[in-house]
Amino acid sequence: MHDRETRRSGYPLTIPDTLLRSEAMRRACAARDFQEIFRLVNRRTGSSYAAMAAAVGRMTTSRVSDIIRGVRGIRGQQVMERVADGFGIPGHMLGLPERPWESRKNTDDGQVAAWAAAASDLSMPGVSAFEGMTLQQSGEHLLKMFLHLDDELGGDSLFLPLTRYVARMAESVRRNPGDGLSVFGQLNQMAGWLALDANSHPTARKHFMEAVRVGKEEDDPGLMASALAYMSLQEMYRGRLSPALSLALEANEAEYSNLTPLTRTMLKTRLARAYAAMGEEGPCLEALEAAREEFDRGGSLKEPCYVSYVDAVEVSAQEGACFLELGLTRRAVAALTSALGMLSVHAPDRLRDRVHYLSRLAKCYLLDGEVEESCRTAGRALDLSRAIGSARVAERLGEFEALLRPYGNIPSAADFREKYRMSMQGVAAG
Repeated sequence: MHDRETRRSGYPLTIPDTLLRSEAMRRACAARDFQEIFRLVNRRTGSSYAAMAAAVGRMTTSRVSDIIRGVRGIRGQQVMERVADGFGIPGHMLGLPERPWESRKNTDDGQVAAWAAAASDLSMPGVSAFEGMTLQQSGEHLLKMFLHLDDELGGDSLFLPLTRYVARMAESVRRNPGDGLSVFGQLNQMAGWLALDANSHPTARKHFMEAVRVGKEEDDPGLMASALAYMSLQEMYRGRLSPALSLALEANEAEYSNLTPLTRTMLKTRLARAYAAMGEEGPCLEALEAAREEFDRGGSLKEPCYVSYVDAVEVSAQEGACFLELGLTRRAVAALTSALGMLSVHAPDRLRDRVHYLSRLAKCYLLDGEVEESCRTAGRALDLSRAIGSARVAERLGEFEALLRPYGNIPSAADFREKYRMSMQGVAAG
């Protein structure tokens, strides 16, 4: 199943392999228990009812809600096939014929046909520069805007508009690569990040790879290394730890002397995250120390826009994430508390970051046996999460809720789990 998501590139929703292989999903599919299948997709991926309905096709949000609540079921084979295609469930798991996207030949033939059609479509529109600007300047303006919106809103509602924009911008830079190719690569990286935040992994990988390609063509080692580092982060989120480390190492092998301090800082933090995920404490701490040293060198050079998010908050947060992964909870609490304090003072509107850091802090407290404090902290994260749209962060909160199951007899844990359940129903129904 490892290349299932690659074959489904272009599908709006593909459930991750970890969910597909889970015992709960296998049981639900074997029994054709669509109530449980839909519930698992909703809760484990953070996909809204609307996103699930759109993925299946010819299904309303209210029907998804009815299926999850057990009010309605799914019986017709055609509908079952649409569910399999919508979520990326292989046909045999539901007792259905092999789905078209399961065959590499069918997928490749379809891609070739699509590429041929696109190549022959001379009417494909490009994009226009903003008034008084070149396309490069317009793209830089757009990149800054999406970076700002991402901080405050999350990727769920942002990735689709930007992916559509860069798809059309590709035609503009094809006609005139002298104006806009550089920022086209940066916008692809941004689109990849937004798609990653929305858990749309095939879309994310496609845009990251395009950013790498443009970085090579433009002789921009910083962009190329940055996109590789994002790909490392994506593999880590998907539980593919060896590829994550390989990509992080490759990113750090770029023309290092030609990179800016903040770019080098980011690369070292991604390497540290990959080592932490592998349980390699020594190399992880060494990479974190190098990241701090590079960050302290900042300010002497003009930095590219795509690393504008690398600040003291980001460095502390990345340290906290690494310490948590390594089980160094006391150090993780200190780093995450520092990051949250700096956010409150310097960037109070960066809600997605706040929710993410709080969810990590809650996990720290839980690992230390402080159940009430962990639930209180996670409750703050859950309250704030209603103002953003980030399937990635929703997934972190879902993971925390799952960790609370052994503590069902503790009132604070039971209260949070009920609050989480009601919150997820409210978000999905909306």
